[in-house]
Amino acid sequence: MLVEKNDRLNHEIYNHLHESVQFSQEARQLIQQGSINPEDLKSVQQFLSLVLRSASSVDRYSFVINRQGILIAFSNEQNLTDPISQPTAEIAPASQRLPAVNSRDRLTRQIAKHLSDRFNSLEQINQNYFFRFEDAGSKYFVKVFPLQRPLDNMMSLAKGLKGSNLSELQATSQNNLDILQKLDLLTIIAIDETAFTSDLSHNTNTIILLCGIAAILAIVIGSITSDWIIQPILQLNAVTKQISNIYFVKPKSQTRIQEIQELNNCFVEMTEHLQSSFESLVDQKLYVSNLLEAMPIGVAIHSADGALTYLNDVGQSLLKTKLMAVQTADNLHSTFQIYIANTDQLYPVDQLPSSQAIAGKTCYLDNLEIVRGDERIPLEAKAAPVFSIEGKVNGAVVVFRDISDRKKTEKILADYNRKLEQDVQQRTLDLQQEIQERQQAELALRQIEIELTNANQELARLASIDGLTKIANRRGFDDRLQLEWRRMMRESQPLALLLFDVDYFKLYNDHYGHQLGDRCLEKLAETVNLIMRRPADMVARYGGEEFVVILPNTNLEGAAIVADLIHQAIRKLAIPHQRSLVSEFVSVSLGISCFVPTLERSPDILISQADRALYNAKQQGRNCSKIFDEH
Repeated sequence: MLVEKNDRLNHEIYNHLHESVQFSQEARQLIQQGSINPEDLKSVQQFLSLVLRSASSVDRYSFVINRQGILIAFSNEQNLTDPISQPTAEIAPASQRLPAVNSRDRLTRQIAKHLSDRFNSLEQINQNYFFRFEDAGSKYFVKVFPLQRPLDNMMSLAKGLKGSNLSELQATSQNNLDILQKLDLLTIIAIDETAFTSDLSHNTNTIILLCGIAAILAIVIGSITSDWIIQPILQLNAVTKQISNIYFVKPKSQTRIQEIQELNNCFVEMTEHLQSSFESLVDQKLYVSNLLEAMPIGVAIHSADGALTYLNDVGQSLLKTKLMAVQTADNLHSTFQIYIANTDQLYPVDQLPSSQAIAGKTCYLDNLEIVRGDERIPLEAKAAPVFSIEGKVNGAVVVFRDISDRKKTEKILADYNRKLEQDVQQRTLDLQQEIQERQQAELALRQIEIELTNANQELARLASIDGLTKIANRRGFDDRLQLEWRRMMRESQPLALLLFDVDYFKLYNDHYGHQLGDRCLEKLAETVNLIMRRPADMVARYGGEEFVVILPNTNLEGAAIVADLIHQAIRKLAIPHQRSLVSEFVSVSLGISCFVPTLERSPDILISQADRALYNAKQQGRNCSKIFDEH
């Protein structure tokens, strides 16, 4: 209520002058400098006092101050005794006006002191400020708000004035508003708390009294109408009890109460639906019963406690009984003589299909047997729980059948499989023995292949080796030359060839005989072969007394060096040759050729060039080396 009164008062004070009055910073400077006419200020004070008094009451007090805390106007007559408010007094300069903290009115002083303590300067109050204040045992709600923006609300407050006050206010309002436009003022409103709390207490008592009267009237009216309403409800209750006993009787009560009549109609419709549903349920039950009886397997239904409640004809035939007496779960296995297959042990109660299904499990078993004297009937069974809408187990359904034929078939298959396994095992042993024999034969064959490969390699080597000199023969030379030719062509490296023969070797044979001639060729081949230091270098017997040397990756300078080494080594042998026309010892003439193999050339060109160089060496006196020169 305090907020409501403050908002109403604020609305009364602020609602009219905003569009016509704009307060500016220059107005503060005019007040501080005392540049406003005292008479005009006095008129403004009277104008504000008139407005405040019109908005005030016994429980409401208000006054206006500037930003320096100087009193401008009051709402109570007793405050006009302050020097600043006397109507006949001259308005003193700003420095001599009475501050609010020095006012003779106690409430004014206390409010001004609170504002001074709360704010370092009244210039900080730029929006509405509320606080609760207590003075001389009275409690007040205080609101402080600046008149910077909504000054026009003061004129709305004047609408409640009458007579001379209204005429006086209308006569001076425009001039005063012009002056107020230059001022920066604060309005303080204090409201006595007891004013609206007393109203609240009075209203509360009134409400309590009215509520009590209303409660008494409600009780009286309720007791009168209850008897009027209860009769048709009792009739509906009786009909409901009959329906619960599956005796469908339609209610026939009539009442002028529309709600009760609608309820009666709903019961009629509900009775018709229940009767239709019950008849449909009976039909469905009969259909399910006929269906279960027609099934070629046994069907048993158990209640939640494990008792047998239904067993179809096939089940009775399998269990060798026509009794439909309800069997409990504890004696079910002994009553029907249910055993573990191939044993004399009764099946455990907790492991029976019905027991597992009642425990909420779906199970399948095929190790059940029913014993009737000397006859044992094997069974397979599958059980499933039956749940209610709430998810609780209401019972169990078990289906079972005779699997004697299947067991016989399984035994025949087992015997056949056992015999088959024996045959397979014997055949496996035979195969393993055969595999071992084949492996031994393969090992022998592999050994023969290895020996044959070695023999072929030896034959190939012998086919490439000269029988007399034990160095490569012409075939070996041709194979190596092709190989090195391709390799040097890939690597773009030079390939050198030395071709030499023994000087006057025919005369040597004629003089010393062929045996010494063969011995001479063996020594020459062995000596020249020792000069070859690289694996790729090769010495071969080209034919008769002619020899050839392959020097891969060797230029002409290197080939000439090797040729000199050959001459030096042969001279060191000092094999006598009396019939030689160039030396007293065996000597050789040597031709050298060398170039980088290409696709445009062939190895035959290299041999031909070496042969021509050898011819030149013989023409120039033998016992020397010549390099092939195309020019």
